[in-house]
Amino acid sequence: MRRGRSTASTQEQYDIAGSVYYNPYWGYQEGDVRNSRVLDTHQPTAILRYDWQLRHDRRLMAAFSWQQGKYGSSSLEWNGGRDPRAEYYRRWPSSVEDPGVAEEMRKYLREREDLRQVNWAYMYEANRHNLQTIRDVDGVIGQDVTGLRSQYMVQEYRSDARTLQGRVTYQTSINNRHLFSVGVQGQQLSTDYFKKALDLLGGDFWLDIDRFAEFDFPDDPDVLQNDLDRPNRLIREGDRFGYDYRIHARNAQVWSQIFFSGRRWDGFLGGEAGYADFYREGKVRTGRFPDNSLGRSATLDFLTWKAKGGLTYKLDGRNYFTLAAFASEGAQDFQNGFVSPRTRNDVIQDLPTEKILGGEAAYHLQSPVLKFRATGYWTDIRDQVDVLTFFNDLANTFGNYILRDLHRRHVGSEWGLEYKLTPAVELNGAAAIGQYYYTDRARATVIQDNTGLPVYTDRVVYLRHFRLDGMPQQAYSVGATYNSRRFWFVNLQVNYFRNSYLDFSPDRRTAAAVEGVEPGSATWDAILEQEELPDGIMVNIFGGKSWKVGQTFLYLNAGINNLLNNTRIRTGGFEQLRFDDESREVGRFPNRYFYAFGLNYFVNLSVRF
Repeated sequence: MRRGRSTASTQEQYDIAGSVYYNPYWGYQEGDVRNSRVLDTHQPTAILRYDWQLRHDRRLMAAFSWQQGKYGSSSLEWNGGRDPRAEYYRRWPSSVEDPGVAEEMRKYLREREDLRQVNWAYMYEANRHNLQTIRDVDGVIGQDVTGLRSQYMVQEYRSDARTLQGRVTYQTSINNRHLFSVGVQGQQLSTDYFKKALDLLGGDFWLDIDRFAEFDFPDDPDVLQNDLDRPNRLIREGDRFGYDYRIHARNAQVWSQIFFSGRRWDGFLGGEAGYADFYREGKVRTGRFPDNSLGRSATLDFLTWKAKGGLTYKLDGRNYFTLAAFASEGAQDFQNGFVSPRTRNDVIQDLPTEKILGGEAAYHLQSPVLKFRATGYWTDIRDQVDVLTFFNDLANTFGNYILRDLHRRHVGSEWGLEYKLTPAVELNGAAAIGQYYYTDRARATVIQDNTGLPVYTDRVVYLRHFRLDGMPQQAYSVGATYNSRRFWFVNLQVNYFRNSYLDFSPDRRTAAAVEGVEPGSATWDAILEQEELPDGIMVNIFGGKSWKVGQTFLYLNAGINNLLNNTRIRTGGFEQLRFDDESREVGRFPNRYFYAFGLNYFVNLSVRF
């Protein structure tokens, strides 16, 4: 699968472009649109399953799967030239202090679409005029190469995984009222992370050195090398460069559960115990960390468990009441186990297990005319760790942002209703009303990526009651469906959602971020407040028809989403991790937003034999 990608942009950029669909990733190359960000994946999967009916009341099931393939995402890379990104903040009026100059820039950008997009011609021209001689290529004294050294290229971030999974389950029925299951399962995952040179944009080669290390260590040529065992390595199209490492991860669990059924009561009880570990294997020795980048890291391991149980009380044939609870301790995601896996083997010390505790209660009514369900739920998630990598424009270097003691709570209710108005017309409604937020303070540590030195350690981050992003806290839906006796149907649905919030920067929720700022002032509020997105309404229509031709069935489905073409719906976004803690000017790195697509449709035809 290949598809072009887009990104969240600032409101300034959307306004100047005159469209909420502005995408800075593409530009014209010889009259054709070319996207610099392309997702390219191919991950075939093979599955083998065997079911063995031992007796009428006993069954053994085994399933194994293997997946192997590529996952690549391209982007621009540069060294020695200006930043080619069209969305780079210094290219937009908000970065200019002089109001007159800013207005001139705004006018110029509105008139010139090419200035808002990737300039492919400029990058090709820069590469074709950059004739250089590289000395001592691959560390061989006197092995000099002269050619066009690319200042710009298209690179591809790769994460190619190989996954083996297996599961064996034994199931037996006891007295026709109890179903007992026991099983074992496991997974082994190996993922190669590297960068690949896709297109040198007219150049002959790329020099495999770290441009940020050039800034941090201008007088130490060894530190610049991405591969210290092959210094001054020349990269051609298709070569790996930059970083190259593999993550090995394993997990295994044994579990069992029992279901029981009675005249008034049903229930279940289950448990699981397991083990998980992961480690990094570096494939190259980098000049920044020559003694801690090649080879195997320490192994991070976890003992894991889960427990769950539930009861259902059947008042009669139509009214049911249920209670359920669960608890678990699990391994952290391996992506959050290393300080900077691109460069070195350093692991997060004292990495805890992730703990989850929760429960729900529900009432369910099911009758020929009316179906209704109401559920209340509560989930606490504790001791999460999140590792972020961000670029600090002010320091011109990358940093590793490590957040610990992340505690979240999800609490709320869900409601659903279906009413058969006539045999052909059905009305429905649903509501999800919740609060998803952080329950306590966190701790943050920032480490310089190229030196491994801490900028600060265990800084308190005041996250309590900040809302989670990526979902509306409240969502409502009403609709109607018409089912024809001639095997066609149509459904109209109106959706309303509110209380969505931007993903926020934790660095702005620290005492240091507001030091010297007057409490309650506009600057104080701008730094600390989490932005709530406007409410949104979306109308969708969906329909389909089926035909039987001999022994063949044809199904046609079609739908129109966002029927009213509402293009002002902000679906999400984020605050930038970069923050100018000298000027305290939030607008220097403004928030970025995603917008919903306008009217769009799909048509699907399927055949079943």
